[in-house]
Amino acid sequence: MNRSFPQSSGTYESAAAQQERMRQYFASLPPYIQEGIHQSGVNLRTEAELRQFAENLMGYSAH
Repeated sequence: MNRSFPQSSGTYESAAAQQERMRQYFASLPPYIQEGIHQSGVNLRTEAELRQFAENLMGYSAH
């Protein structure tokens, strides 16, 4: 059985599934945003953190 970690929505998702969702989202970003994330050196642990960081780089927030 995979270990699960709580998500902000209150649901549970395996670490492997979370990593795959992050990979897919990262791949969907424009190359200049991907490069900005790489160059920042920031440690993004969740998809929500990745999305927030990418949105900040793009100059807007989803909130």
